[in-house]
Amino acid sequence: MILALCLPPQELLTNRYDVKKLWHFSPIAYANKVKTPTLIMQGEWDTRTPIGQGEEFFSALAENGVETEMSRYPQSWHGVSRDGLPNLRIERIKETRRWWDKH
Repeated sequence: MILALCLPPQELLTNRYDVKKLWHFSPIAYANKVKTPTLIMQGEWDTRTPIGQGEEFFSALAENGVETEMSRYPQSWHGVSRDGLPNLRIERIKETRRWWDKH
């Protein structure tokens, strides 16, 4: 289930073990409604949104026929666009531009 578990219980208005309630906060719960082509860009060291959550969302979109791509950035955290390795920040900009030019 996709949900950034770094959110404190008071922000979620529940505890992190109430799976039924947490499901409503999860993007994966709504993946079957997505129609927009989606580019997922994720740092492999991201602790806010672990890489497995990005892969799960990517798989759900692909299974539902949504045009989607996923890029994994090694040695990168959640803020790869701001504080990632310089070569990966440049690559991310190029990839974003390519995606926008395509769509």
